[in-house]
Amino acid sequence: MKKIEIGCCIFTVDDEFESAPYETLYALKNMGYSYTESGNFGVHSTATWRDLFNKSGIGLKSIHVNIEYMEMWYEHIVEFIENMQAGTRYIVCPVLRSGKSDSIDGYLEEAEAMNKLGKRFKERGLQFLYHHHAYEFKDLNGRVGLDILFENTDPDYVKFQLDTFWIKYGGQEPVDYIKKFAGRCPVIHLRDITDDRQSVLVGEGILDFNEIIKTAIECGVKDFLVEQDIKRKPSLECAKSSIDTLRKILKQI
Repeated sequence: MKKIEIGCCIFTVDDEFESAPYETLYALKNMGYSYTESGNFGVHSTATWRDLFNKSGIGLKSIHVNIEYMEMWYEHIVEFIENMQAGTRYIVCPVLRSGKSDSIDGYLEEAEAMNKLGKRFKERGLQFLYHHHAYEFKDLNGRVGLDILFENTDPDYVKFQLDTFWIKYGGQEPVDYIKKFAGRCPVIHLRDITDDRQSVLVGEGILDFNEIIKTAIECGVKDFLVEQDIKRKPSLECAKSSIDTLRKILKQI
């Protein structure tokens, strides 16, 4: 089996990163993380970001940007990524525009916008992804929003970043959606969930990550990202616990 590289969302360690960005990235690298993902770039210059990632030895494989900002600042975003030189491959839309998730027509409008943006980013060597939450599983006359986006976007221009926590929170099964989105989900967010729908570290909840990761690999997922929003211990400890658990799982499959 090809070696699986594991990444960590900077959001998972945002408290540490804000006060000591280089030290935090270096700590993630030493834990065994190969890359990161972020969405907050306003606090540092492009040169500073480039130095942070180059000196720490860890990459920035994906960035989150709202779709309206992608439309307004497309050229600026692409130039920022190119100048940062951190190995960024994915540009991720993390949320729909206000009101668009309330109707099928809203989803169709967003799908059209994603197709256009995905084509433009593809021309510059970047892959557009959509990261869902739970509201995309709300029933809309017998359909769900995530499926509408999947069915009405071009497979070459629009792919998806599935999230194990939000799929289960939305009443679905991660393995089922990973299979359904096979070939269109190069990146997945790994986070566990309890019976009462609380967010916990990988291996501390009810999800079967052995089956999830095995299925993901079979379905073409290339990148696995640890994400944790609610932290019951220091964030770097959360990151360490998550990658240690994932390594144990990878040895078993």
